Amino acid sequence: MRAGYNSPMPTCNLCHLTRGVVLDNAHWTMAVNENQATLGRVFFALKRHETDVTALTDDERESLWTFLKEAKEALTTLFAPDHFNYLFHMNLDPHCHMHIYPRYAAPREFGGQTFTDTRYGNHYDPDETHPLDDATRDALVMALRHELTQPTRTLAP
Repeated sequence: MRAGYNSPMPTCNLCHLTRGVVLDNAHWTMAVNENQATLGRVFFALKRHETDVTALTDDERESLWTFLKEAKEALTTLFAPDHFNYLFHMNLDPHCHMHIYPRYAAPREFGGQTFTDTRYGNHYDPDETHPLDDATRDALVMALRHELTQPTRTLAP
């Protein structure tokens, strides 16, 4: 590992995640994306500051894949997406993090709101937004947390 990349950076948003946190494990924190243009958008932020996904350790990669699989199962149980997109962008926040964008052929309802994937079958629209109020975001966090912590599930260390 490169020097200086093991500890949080004071100006990095993902080193100091607090809003929308669902769960974490030894290496990753899962959080609800502020933009819910497709219902259930979440991301996983590495707990140490790193800007290069190819620099992840074996344990970090294995932990991410396990957490990712569990999150996909939880999202499938809650919202039955028709497809999933998985993305490492790191444009706005140069910190290792991976997004899951569930995709839907038909609208979904949650928290009294309708979520429509207007570009299903095509690339998602990066300009499409569906921000959540605090109460709806918190309800989504709790629904995901509940699904991920069922007795039949065990989170990876």
